[in-house]
Amino acid sequence: MPGPIAVKLRVLRQERGLTQKEAAQLANVSPWTLFCLESGKRAPYMPTVTKIARAYGVPVEELVDAE
Repeated sequence: MPGPIAVKLRVLRQERGLTQKEAAQLANVSPWTLFCLESGKRAPYMPTVTKIARAYGVPVEELVDAE
């Protein structure tokens, strides 16, 4: 089961009406990286999470506070 950060990433992306590909482009990460983070297949790597948080316009703490 995906961890809290994976769920938050997916919810934030969906709230913004973005596909994984679109969100990955915004954050300047690969779609595969975003898929792995959202599905819990990859442990969060803070520089990547920071890029995604910036792309979504949220503070990093919003994503990692439950970790």
